[in-house]
Amino acid sequence: MLAITSGKGGVGKTSVTVNLAVVLARWGKRVIILDCDLGTANVDVMLGLHPRYSLQHVLSRQRRLDEVLVEGPHGIKVIPGGSGLQELANLSDSRREELLATFAELDSQADVLLLDTGAGISDNVLQFVLAAGEALVVTTPEPTAVTDAYALIKVASQVAAARTGAGFLAQPIQSRGQGSESRVENDSPLDSGLATQDLGADGGLHLRLVVNQALNETEARETALNIASVVRRFLDISVEPFGFLPADPHVTRSIRAQTPVVDAYPRAAASRAFERLAQRVLDEAPGAAGATAGATAGVTTGVSAGVPVALRPVSAELEATTVPVLTSRPAPISMFVRRMMGMRRLRPTA
Repeated sequence: MLAITSGKGGVGKTSVTVNLAVVLARWGKRVIILDCDLGTANVDVMLGLHPRYSLQHVLSRQRRLDEVLVEGPHGIKVIPGGSGLQELANLSDSRREELLATFAELDSQADVLLLDTGAGISDNVLQFVLAAGEALVVTTPEPTAVTDAYALIKVASQVAAARTGAGFLAQPIQSRGQGSESRVENDSPLDSGLATQDLGADGGLHLRLVVNQALNETEARETALNIASVVRRFLDISVEPFGFLPADPHVTRSIRAQTPVVDAYPRAAASRAFERLAQRVLDEAPGAAGATAGATAGVTTGVSAGVPVALRPVSAELEATTVPVLTSRPAPISMFVRRMMGMRRLRPTA
């Protein structure tokens, strides 16, 4: 299970979700996309789909889950979330068990669940990221996107720490594993020189950076290392650069044609980059070498954790993000639903 999120809108988050899904599906993986963008859901638009129902119809018993699923290219299945996602935390015990049984049926139908969240640091975005336990944070080299990506990392990591009581922020940067030397196994220059800890191995939150719309790998690398450096400096944690996607006019053309770029222009630079990104997702999935099967993020306790203004970036952090400075484990679909059901509002009500 992997959430695709961003601090700022318009950085290509949904494009990343859709194209990753297509590549994985072409490689024989059964993929389900859950559209968690409650405000401006665009997965169906990018895939040229026209869903009639959403998860809301399942919760109201108007439709079965299989009737809500919409099939896209290469057998990808899309679940339009709508406002139904917000209601998962407010179900009766009997209705909760009934819905869990329904979602459990999907576990045998999917190898990968991708969550396309909204942008920003709203309660909804944070809930989906925490429930997933694994997220790619998409940004561009633009200063506003970099600043917003850092804000999302800061707030999400601190809320995760408050909820789990350990997890993301409780441990400073350290070697991967128990006393062993950390080693980045991807030989891309984008990843060189970063000794990262396996965030969330004890049930916390795993965040990885994806730089989109970069002019070249050098710009992408500087952007990723800039964010990673500021995260280390101010938060004392390590966020892993996961890959980059080049600025490619074929992406814009494919969006206008409502066709994923990896299908419309399979030889384009962006398409090749999506394939590399998809390969890395698979390399770090359960069953891959060194991976731990199943995520057990401890976010189902229902502990209320507010997001006060103090958690947002301070001026020194914002200034640091403007100075250039020279890894996902899918989990069962029903596990995501259980986590969402265990959520309470992240901000205390008045």
